[in-house]
Amino acid sequence: MSRQDSRTAIPLPAAQAPTVSDLLSRLGSDGAPPLLALTILVQLFRYLDELHQTGEIHGAVHPGCLFFEGRTVGQLLTDPTRDPRLRIERKTVAPEAFVAPEVRAGQTADAEADLWSAGAVLRSLLGERSQREAPASAWELADRLLAPASGDTRSTARPTAALALASARQAALEILADWDRERSIQRLEEGLAAALEVHDDVRVAMLTEELAEIGPQSSLLKRARRWLGERQRREVEIRHHLGEAVYRRREREAAWQAQRLDALLGDRAADDVDLQVARQWLNEAAIRSTANRVVKIERRRKLLVTAAPLLGAVLLALLLLIVLTMAVLGV
Repeated sequence: MSRQDSRTAIPLPAAQAPTVSDLLSRLGSDGAPPLLALTILVQLFRYLDELHQTGEIHGAVHPGCLFFEGRTVGQLLTDPTRDPRLRIERKTVAPEAFVAPEVRAGQTADAEADLWSAGAVLRSLLGERSQREAPASAWELADRLLAPASGDTRSTARPTAALALASARQAALEILADWDRERSIQRLEEGLAAALEVHDDVRVAMLTEELAEIGPQSSLLKRARRWLGERQRREVEIRHHLGEAVYRRREREAAWQAQRLDALLGDRAADDVDLQVARQWLNEAAIRSTANRVVKIERRRKLLVTAAPLLGAVLLALLLLIVLTMAVLGV
């Protein structure tokens, strides 16, 4: 490839564009991801429905006439949710495996023959692995498309292109619903793990409830419920000790339990009634304690003020007694 080719994406000629046949060659017997298979068939059924409404038929539907527009086989297998965007050719010759049995028997190809060929394409795309992954409706649709033609003596349930289109869409929606459910479970598990890490009990409780609805088998649920149970037990215990400390007027213990409950509740602490009551009591107790200290200091001051003159008189008397004693002794 030239340097210019490596820089600029040049559209491939029609003959070189990848086809569903190329996709099947990469897959072998495993089959395509079910969503990719049904997305391809939805486009094929839509094309056949529009074609048949005009009174025309394709006459040679097979994987080699279904060309991918703007997607490589590797891209489609890496991300099955990518839109394949088909271009369907008509001037092709179908391999015998994709030719309806009535056409192989000599009948002229008609709309029913196109639908049988489309069913063969669907069955090839589903492969063997997809039997465990694709919804039952996808396999039922393939069986109905591969049923005998209406002119056969055996009973038939081969649908029209419009009915096949509706069935394929429904099957694709079932897969998308499961895929969306798995993505939702993954998102909830990631959020729950993060909430557990930061001890956000409100978010843990909310996410646990949501996860239990769509993913009750999640292994993270047991851990979250155990964590919530332990946290609830601790909260009940702290509230009990806090109430008892307030009732028995144990200020230091009440302050410690209030601090523990505040740390446990986090953002909910501001609206918690027990904490509000305890803090109000602690504030009042602090005011009472301060007032008592002030009263004690004032009493001591008054006592000193009252006792000062008496103390002075006693000291003066002692001094006079000492002077007189010294005079008598002739000192």
